[in-house]
Amino acid sequence: MADKRGGQITDTAETTSAQFPVPLSAIQQSIPARFEEQVARFPDRLAVRAADGAFTYRELDCLANRIAHGVLARRGQEPEPVGLLLPQGARLVAAIMGILKAGKLYVPLDPTHPSERTRQMLDDAGAELVITSSTSSLSSTSSSSSTSSTPSTCFDQLIEGQPEDSPGLKLTPETLAYIYYTSGSTGRPKGVFDNHRNVLHNILRYTNSLKISASDRLTLLQPPGFSGAVSSTFSALLNGAAVFPYDVAREGLGRNLARWLRQEEITIYHSVPMIFRSLLHDGVRFPSIRVIRLEGDTASKVDIELFRAHFAPNCVLVNGLGATETGISRQFFVHWETPLPDGVVPIGYATPDMSGAVIDEAGNEVPPGTTGQIAVRSRYLALGYWKQPELTRAAFHDGPPGSGERIYFTGDLGRMRADGCLEYLGRKHSGLKIRGSMVEPAEVECALLTLEAVREAAVVGRTDSHGNSQLVGYVVPAGSLPIPVPLLRKQLARILPEFMIPARFVLLETLPLSPNGKVDRKALPAPDDHRDPRNPEYLPPEGELERRLAAIWEEVLDLSPVGRTDNFFDLGGDSLLAESVLLSLEEMTGREFPPATLMTAPTIARLAEVVRSAPGALPAVLVPIQTGGTAPPVFCLPEHGGRVWSAFSTLSRHLGADQPFYGLQSAGISGEQHPLTSIEAIARHHLAAVRAVQPQGSYFLAGRCFGGVVAMELAHQLAAAGEAVGLIFIFDATPEDFPELVPAEVLGRFQRGRLEQRVRSVATKLRPHRIWKGLPSLGQETLSTIWQNVRRRAIRWYLNRDSPLPPPLQEVRLVNQHAFSGHRSRTFPGRVTLVLRTEDRARYGPDPYEVWRRLATELEIRWLDGPVERFAAEQDAQTRQVAQYLEEALRRVSERESRKTG
Repeated sequence: MADKRGGQITDTAETTSAQFPVPLSAIQQSIPARFEEQVARFPDRLAVRAADGAFTYRELDCLANRIAHGVLARRGQEPEPVGLLLPQGARLVAAIMGILKAGKLYVPLDPTHPSERTRQMLDDAGAELVITSSTSSLSSTSSSSSTSSTPSTCFDQLIEGQPEDSPGLKLTPETLAYIYYTSGSTGRPKGVFDNHRNVLHNILRYTNSLKISASDRLTLLQPPGFSGAVSSTFSALLNGAAVFPYDVAREGLGRNLARWLRQEEITIYHSVPMIFRSLLHDGVRFPSIRVIRLEGDTASKVDIELFRAHFAPNCVLVNGLGATETGISRQFFVHWETPLPDGVVPIGYATPDMSGAVIDEAGNEVPPGTTGQIAVRSRYLALGYWKQPELTRAAFHDGPPGSGERIYFTGDLGRMRADGCLEYLGRKHSGLKIRGSMVEPAEVECALLTLEAVREAAVVGRTDSHGNSQLVGYVVPAGSLPIPVPLLRKQLARILPEFMIPARFVLLETLPLSPNGKVDRKALPAPDDHRDPRNPEYLPPEGELERRLAAIWEEVLDLSPVGRTDNFFDLGGDSLLAESVLLSLEEMTGREFPPATLMTAPTIARLAEVVRSAPGALPAVLVPIQTGGTAPPVFCLPEHGGRVWSAFSTLSRHLGADQPFYGLQSAGISGEQHPLTSIEAIARHHLAAVRAVQPQGSYFLAGRCFGGVVAMELAHQLAAAGEAVGLIFIFDATPEDFPELVPAEVLGRFQRGRLEQRVRSVATKLRPHRIWKGLPSLGQETLSTIWQNVRRRAIRWYLNRDSPLPPPLQEVRLVNQHAFSGHRSRTFPGRVTLVLRTEDRARYGPDPYEVWRRLATELEIRWLDGPVERFAAEQDAQTRQVAQYLEEALRRVSERESRKTG
C-alpha cells in the first residue's frame, strides 16, 4: 500500500501483473541482451511511436540490427564512440539500440545546437563516425571555421542492404554504453561516460519504484543530448513497455502537448517542472497517467496543487534527484493525501544501492537540519568524465575500503530531515539548472569573451518572479559605444544552445572587483525589470489589443513596459516562454495558434496583426500552414470542422518547402457565431477564402472524412463558376461519408462492421474497470442492442469525461453534423483520388471501384495501411503515406497540364 509520507507507489491491477521487485541479477548482462529478452516476449507489442514512425518490438529489433551491421561494416568491432546527430523520434531510439548492439558508445547530439558546439563534442569524444538524417547532416550544420573532419553517414545509407539478424556480439556488463555532454566550468562541454551495468541498475531502480510493466506508455520529451532521455527510453524498452518521443521544439507545449498525452494514453509522464506547468490549463485532465516524474529542477507547492487539480486520485507525483553522474538517487512520492505542511516538496529518500549524505567543507557528514553539500555513495555511479581524469578525481572519491563504492560530490546544497528525507536547496557554487540542464556560467562567460565587441563579461544565475532559473549576462563593451543586445544574442546563438543564452543583459562600464582582484559577483547590480519609457527605442502599444498583448508579455518575461516594436526574443524570450504567451493568447481569443507564431510575429505590432485576422470571415477560415513555394497551393479540410494546424502541419511538411499548403477550418471555431447550417453554405464560405489566395484555377482540394464531403461540394461550386479543378484528394473516407453514392447493402455491411468494432473497442477500454468482462464474445444482435442502449450514456461518458472539447468546438461539430445530415453528395464530373483504409477492404467486396463508381467520372483508389483512429501529426507513419499519395497525384496533375499547354 501507499506510504502517505511519500514512501512508495500505490499498487494497481496493471502494475501488479508484473513481477516486482526485479532482481539485482537482471543487471548482469548487456542492454541489448535485456532488450532482446523483451523482443522474444512481446514481438508484436508497440515499442516506440513518434512523428517519424512507429515500430513493434520485432520491427525495432530488426532496424537496430541493420544499424549495428552498418556501423560494424564501417568501423569494425573495436569499442569506440559513434556520434548521433538525429532529431527526436523513433529512428533515434533505433539508432541508440543499434550502436549498443555493435558494441560502441553512442554520443547523442542535438541538431538544433550550434555547429561549433556539436563539433567540440565530436572532437572531444574522438568519434570517427557520426550518423545523420537526410534533413540534418553534419555538413549542413558545419561552419566555415570548423576544423573537425569526423566522417558522417546518412541513416538511410547506413542501413541499406544490411541484414536484420542480430550481430551476436558477446557484450559484458562492463562494456561502455554512452557519453552524454553537459556544460563545463572550464568553458567547454564535459562528457559523462558510463557502462551497461550502471545503466541497467538505474533502470532497475526506476522499474521497481514505479512498478513499470509492459502495459505502460512512457513519454520522451527530453531533446537529443539530454541525459534524462536514458531513463525514459530504457525504462520502456527494457520492460516491454512503449516509449513515445515528442519533439517539444517542433510540436509545441501547452495544449498541443496536453492533447498528445491524452491521445496517446500516456501512463508515465516525465519532464522538468516548467514543462509540466505549461500543459495544465482549465478543464484539462489526464485519466491515463498514473505516474508523474518531475526531475531536473526544483518542484514547488504550485506543482502539487496543479497535480491534485488535474490528475486522478490514483495518480502519484514523484519528485526526484537525478544527475547524469548518478542516475536516480532520491525519490519522494506525493499522493493526494500526502501532507506538505511547510509547503516544501523534498527530493525524498535514497533509492536502493544509492546511499546519500549531507557533508560540510571538510567532507564530514552534518547533523539533520544542517545545510551542506549533497553527496551520493554507490557502486553504480557513472565512470567519470571522458578524457578528463583530473576533473573525475575532483568529483568522484573512493568510498570505504573494500566496499567497491565511490562517492560523488554533486555540488547541490541540501538539508537532511531526521527520518532520512532530503530537501534540495539549490547549487553550492555557480552552476544552476536551466530547463533541467546543468549550466556552468563560466562556459557562457567564455563564449561572451570570444566576441570582438566584448572586453569583459560575467554571468550569474537569478530566479525570476515565476520561480524559474535564468542567466544574467554582465558585459563591458570593447569600444566606446554600447553593444546592441540583439547583436549579442545573435552572435551567441552561433556558439551556444538557446537555453544557455542569458535571458537578461546588463551593460557596464567596468565589472566590480573584490580586494583580491576577482569579479565581485555579489556587487553586480540586479537587472532592472522596469524599462525607461522615455528611451527613444521604446514605442508604447497602440490600441486595446496591443496593450493586452503587452500585458501578457510583461507577465511572462517579468519585464515592463513592453513596446510595440520590441522583439520578444531580444527581451529574453525563448521557445518555452513563447509557449506561455501562446497559451495566454489562446485563452484570450479562443483560437489555436501554431507553435512558431512568435517566430514569424516576434513584435507586439506584428502579433496584433495576426490576432486581428480572427474576426473576419476569411482569416477565421483560412490557416496558412506552408506559404512558400512556387507550386499551386493545396487547400485541405479536416473532419467535422477540426482544427487544421494540429491535423495537417506534418502532412504539409512531408510535401516539401515548395508546396504551398492551406487549411480550411470551420467558421465558429474561434468562438464567433457559426450560422452555416448546410454543406453548400459552408463551401461558399470557404470559396471566398480560397479565391483570396488563388483568384483563379486550377484548384487543388483535399479533405479528410467530413472535409472530403465539403471539398466535393466546393469543387462543384468552382466548376459551376467556370473554374478548373485540377485535383480532388479525399483520404480516410468511408461509405458513411457519401451514403448517396454507394450501394445500400455495402453501406449497411460497413456500418455493422464499424458498430462491432466500436463496441469491442469500448469494451477493451472498460475492461480494467471490470465492466462488461465478457462483452467481446457476445453475438452481433446483442452487441447492437448494447450499443444502442448505452451509447448516449456510459460510452460517451467514458470517452469524453476527461477530455471535453472546448465550447466553440463542440458547437462547430454539432452544426457541421446537422449540415451533413441534410446533405446529398453528387457525382463529380472529373477525377477524384480516394484513399481508403486497408483494414476496411474486405467490406467492399471484390471490386471497390464498383462500390465507389458514382463518386466521380474518373476515380483512383489508393489504400492506407494501418489504423488511423487518431490520424494527426503524431500518427506519422500514416501521414507519410497520405503525403506520398498526394504528392503523386499532384505530380500527375502537373504532368497532365504541362502536356495540355505544350
